[in-house]
Amino acid sequence: MTAQSRSGLHRILDRLYAASPTRAWTLTGPYGTGKSYFSLILMNLFCGSQPGHARAVDLLRAIDPILMDQVIHRLDLDSGLGLFAVPVAGSRSSLPECLRNSLQNALHPYKDVAGFHKLLDELGNWNSETGSREIVSWLNSLKAAFSVACLPFQGVLFILDEMGKLLEFAAANPDKTDVFLFQELAERANRSGDFPIVLIGILHQAFERYASLLNSAAQREWAKVQGRFEDIAFQEPPALQMRLIVRALEAMQMDRYAALSSILEETAEETWWSGWQPPLMSKEQFHELCLAAYPFHPSALIALPYVFKRLAQNERSLFAYLASSEPFGFQDFLAKHDVPDFLRLPHLFDYLAANFQARLYASGRARQLTETLERLSSSPNLEPLETDILKTIGLINWLAESGAIQATEPIVISALRGEGRTEAEIQRTLKRLKERSLLVFRKYNGTYNIWQGSDVDIEERLDAAHHQLSGNFSYAETIQRYLSPRPLVARRHSYKTGTLRYFEVRYVDFATFRTASLQPKTGAAGIVILALPSNQAEVVEFQQWAASPQVSAQRNVVVGIAEHSIRLADLALELRALNWVAENTPELTNDPVARRELRARISGVEALISKELDASLKLHRLADAQGCLWYWEGKRIPTIERYGLSHLLSTLCDDVYSHSPRLWNELINRRTLSSQAAAARRNLIEAMLTNGQQETLGIEGYPPERSMYESLLKNSGLHAHDEDGWRLVELPEADPLRLRETWNAIASFIFAPPVEPRLVSNLFSLLEAPPFGLTPGVLPVLLCAFLSAHGAETTLYREGSLLPEPGVADWEVLLRRPELFSVAGCRVEGPFLKIIGRLSRGLNTEPAVMPVVRSLVRRLKALPEHAWRTRRLPQEALDVRHLVDTARSPERLLFHELPDALHLQPFDEVLPDDGTVQLFFERLNAALEALSNATPKLQVWARDTFLAACDLPASEAGWKEFRSISADLSKRITTPALIPLLKRAAEGQNDQLALESAMAFIANRPLRAWTDADVDRFATQAKALGEMLQNERISYLPSSALTSEQQKRCRTIAENIRQVLTAEIGSDRKLLQAALQILARELMDSENSLTEGSEDTK
Repeated sequence: MTAQSRSGLHRILDRLYAASPTRAWTLTGPYGTGKSYFSLILMNLFCGSQPGHARAVDLLRAIDPILMDQVIHRLDLDSGLGLFAVPVAGSRSSLPECLRNSLQNALHPYKDVAGFHKLLDELGNWNSETGSREIVSWLNSLKAAFSVACLPFQGVLFILDEMGKLLEFAAANPDKTDVFLFQELAERANRSGDFPIVLIGILHQAFERYASLLNSAAQREWAKVQGRFEDIAFQEPPALQMRLIVRALEAMQMDRYAALSSILEETAEETWWSGWQPPLMSKEQFHELCLAAYPFHPSALIALPYVFKRLAQNERSLFAYLASSEPFGFQDFLAKHDVPDFLRLPHLFDYLAANFQARLYASGRARQLTETLERLSSSPNLEPLETDILKTIGLINWLAESGAIQATEPIVISALRGEGRTEAEIQRTLKRLKERSLLVFRKYNGTYNIWQGSDVDIEERLDAAHHQLSGNFSYAETIQRYLSPRPLVARRHSYKTGTLRYFEVRYVDFATFRTASLQPKTGAAGIVILALPSNQAEVVEFQQWAASPQVSAQRNVVVGIAEHSIRLADLALELRALNWVAENTPELTNDPVARRELRARISGVEALISKELDASLKLHRLADAQGCLWYWEGKRIPTIERYGLSHLLSTLCDDVYSHSPRLWNELINRRTLSSQAAAARRNLIEAMLTNGQQETLGIEGYPPERSMYESLLKNSGLHAHDEDGWRLVELPEADPLRLRETWNAIASFIFAPPVEPRLVSNLFSLLEAPPFGLTPGVLPVLLCAFLSAHGAETTLYREGSLLPEPGVADWEVLLRRPELFSVAGCRVEGPFLKIIGRLSRGLNTEPAVMPVVRSLVRRLKALPEHAWRTRRLPQEALDVRHLVDTARSPERLLFHELPDALHLQPFDEVLPDDGTVQLFFERLNAALEALSNATPKLQVWARDTFLAACDLPASEAGWKEFRSISADLSKRITTPALIPLLKRAAEGQNDQLALESAMAFIANRPLRAWTDADVDRFATQAKALGEMLQNERISYLPSSALTSEQQKRCRTIAENIRQVLTAEIGSDRKLLQAALQILARELMDSENSLTEGSEDTK
């Protein structure tokens, strides 16, 4: 077992029974790194019932007896069987189906044990649709079955080999399997208590890579699932792989090359000093390996692990290369070469080109190799050394993408020198290839690259850039512009408070530090200024500046002074020139080769600058940055071993934001909310306004606003249950979220004398700034909670207008435009409480200013529109109405403006005498009564005016009579102007609704909305309609003009006439109708003659 395997084993074992155990793991690494073999060893070690248990114990005891003793002790293997093994072979199917098959196989030997038969029956019903709850419940039953059967197992071990196939199936078939089952199993494993369930999955790539084809939302969900597993990166270092190669060569009896020891020693020495220095390996160890690695040249030995790492194959393919007879492979080399030939980098290039070119080209990972092949094929008559140089540089360029090796001149020479090739000859060949434009030399890092073919001469353009940009420049500004640093997060403080605090990073140099802005951008908690000196004198200047009052007064500014670096200025100059070329070379648009070359150069310079900065500043571990100085508040900060800048920034934030509450909700505790979170916050505020008396504010289920409620209102105790039920209350003493200082700050802002409206935006700015540091997302909810808890003492204004009862619509505007709103306190004490008490009794409300004002405003706002529009009221009523409509301050309304409108002296700090108070209430009641009765009186006047025009009694009885007449006439008349009126009167559900409908028709507007002009027009319209109605009554139905008594007599006369005519004429209906028509015509003619005679007399 390798050191990495033992480390992974120790890590899993150590966390198995920790205070906060981790029992869900993933082993992630490329193919062929031994993950499956490791899991097999682990299963045999942890599971005493496995046939290979004893052998695995002996193997580990021989290598690491202490670790083996820990395994036995932790898993009680002396007296028990450890964990119950369930190996799961992943396939492209659903996880429940794979678990079912594996568990059936593992439990088959126990099918006759009590309790297991039922479990196996339930297991047989699992399919792709089996839910996570059912599976977790079954695992609980499995634990109980082991206990009942007294089987000596301490827990269950699941090994998910090829877990990636299960994830691939889940990604491709989201409708057939649920990836959250992995999350459920991991959480169940991590909470499995004293009967541990251990889950180990084997992956060939990172978890989220399997979801790369899903949308961004799904990928975020997969990332959450991955977070339930702790990952062990399983990849052996190159140094170990080099040792494995040497062991394989020893096994192949390569000792017959021992006579070459002097040549090998010399070659190893030269290779080491030229820059081929494997990480984690001393010079002596390297020499020892080189002596045993022949026929591999030391450069090829170092490159070989990186070659197969780039192929994502590792040890398995590496040993296949050693043993197989592939073209240009190791066995092929042995067959075609003799001692003392070395297997060098050109041979590895040929191997890759012959066996992997198609695969690499399809994956897009072989650009440097294919470009080299193109140069070789397009350049005939190359000498062997020229060909080998191109292959060597092409292969090194390909490996350089993983950061392994760079194609510097010493590296290339050491890889090729020997076998008749001298250093001078190689140098001349390099120069010749460069002149032929087959190679390009990058001056900034001293490396060679294969020239890709381009019409743009990058070197020429760089010379032009240097000429154009000659003169002094700020390399700090250049780095800031082209290599903008990422913000630095105060991680510990952010985790503790739930509020993300980050610091903006700015570079300064001697040319810019005195004019640098010390104010952070919006959202940043502060600034980390990194001073980049170019000599020791500038270091002193920076120290004096960092300690100056200008800087030390800024508590949220940290200054770091790096070691002086001459190279940093040169690199910044090169970066500036390269970007000038990119911005001022239009030919690049149609030259992808040149663009790619330029991008590669820019990336290379940026990498070197980042490396220089990291080496100088060591932001992750300050104590390692020798010569780097840190200042805060003008004082030098001693670096602490093991701690990085994030720890320093957290300490700073703890001090600067000392009153920051603890609000753990990433949906709302942020500067800018997502659309979903903004909608949830709006819904939460609506629930606070409308459902404060309900548990959980009436929020059902678990929408996003529920989590906001739980974290901000319930956990803080602001929404609580007392003897009055559920309500939003004053912050409790317990204060688990450390909101006390924030709550007090809100109270001080609102109630501080002089009591006056203050902008909500100013309150938010106060709470966003130190020492509170709240985020804009949280502030409206806290303000709403405070105003609800102090509803009797606070007022909200919108653009200067009092909002007695702010609604959801008002808060929706406040969320977007807080600067339009103001807030004020209104606490009344002393003698004025007497007036408040009397007002509250009259209005039946709480004895406080705002409840009284709210009730007064609510009473007036409930009046019909006519009562707000008419001017035909007593002046006192008009003044009271205007004051309530335009109120700016509750106290001023009650104690100054209303007395003044009622022709009394305003109430000052001294309460007026009882007589004045009594007169105030009498006049106020009179004004309110006039306003309340305005519309009802108008309705009575309109009714009586219309009835008089119709020649009917002006009373309630008259209206009832009009409705009866309307019912008769509406069926017979055809006058368009009267039909709607009569129908409204006749068909109304009751007298009142019929009256309102009829009056609305006459005035062409509902009576509740009449203006004074409508009233004036009504009298004229009513008169016209009344005359028209009287004419219709006489013309079409004379009886309708009679009184009730007359109508009875009329009916009697009609009956007598009918009897006489029937007796005289008999049953001849035509004769009867003709006689009645003659009689009616004569009566009508007689009436007309009398009317004309009367007119003549007049």
